[in-house]
Amino acid sequence: MQEETKQSIDGKLVKSLETQELSSLATEYAEIALDSVFDNGIIKDIPILRTIISLAKTGLNFRDRLYVKKLANFLIQIGTTTQEQRKEFIKKYCEDNKKFEEAVLLILENSDRIEKASLIGKIFKACILGMISYADTLQISEMVNRAYWADLKHMFEDKGSEEEQQRLFMAGLMEFDPQTFQFATTDGSGLDVIRKLGYKRNAYAIALTMMYQEKFEDLSKCSIYNKT
Repeated sequence: MQEETKQSIDGKLVKSLETQELSSLATEYAEIALDSVFDNGIIKDIPILRTIISLAKTGLNFRDRLYVKKLANFLIQIGTTTQEQRKEFIKKYCEDNKKFEEAVLLILENSDRIEKASLIGKIFKACILGMISYADTLQISEMVNRAYWADLKHMFEDKGSEEEQQRLFMAGLMEFDPQTFQFATTDGSGLDVIRKLGYKRNAYAIALTMMYQEKFEDLSKCSIYNKT
């Protein structure tokens, strides 16, 4: 994102979360196409999107236009919460507005897929609903960005190759499954060594799957459920 754009949207994300129009955005759209982002009345009612769209008059490059689409689809998911829930979230976690906005906007900027931006919106929705902590929200969002989207999709469908599981392990979404370990006895030492490792979804992956499937109430059964 261009530096001029970053400076122009400073302070606008929190204001956007507070607006009632954000709920209208979620009601109107399940996903926003890139071409329609810059020609839509409801979108222009959202402070951060309105500011970026106004910059389009002076010319935005394709990367910035794509960023607007990611931001819009992120906000659609947030907009499915109530205005009161969002205000409570802001009161609890956004004491330092600048630090909060920088964290969110950087996560979205590092997201390489529109689908990831939407999923990250669902992660933040879970936090707004009080189901997961803010720390876990940031951590799971970073895990999403480290993973390949195809690997995530297969994980959500409870399938995937060993190679995909290895990549998800590196992203922080898998753990070793001792029940799948295969051992072989070495010659000489007589010690057993692991010949093959197996993986299973960890608590973050289980919670992320619930969020992807929009089963937010089921998060209360997850080990990372926010009990505070």
